[in-house]
Amino acid sequence: MLINSKTAQKLKLEIKLIQEKESSRLFSDNGSLIPIIGTAEVEMYLKGLIITQTVKISPTLEHSFLLGVDFLSQNSAILDYKHGILSLHDDLVCDPAA
Repeated sequence: MLINSKTAQKLKLEIKLIQEKESSRLFSDNGSLIPIIGTAEVEMYLKGLIITQTVKISPTLEHSFLLGVDFLSQNSAILDYKHGILSLHDDLVCDPAA
């Protein structure tokens, strides 16, 4: 999961800065480098379900946050693109996508 640095500041997340030797490299779908400046722990509340996730923070991410394959697989996500629904944990949380 990725969060842009402005969103991390608004949420007052405690950011653990990445040291140079720990450099993390991510690439976008077009092959450009996504710089990562740190990580933080985030608690998400989704219709009564609390999910704690370590997120990576990028100063160049255009969106507030992105759910990655790691998050989706860890939480048994099912995406129904036709109806715009994201289901987590065998329909424990089922909500129209924003």
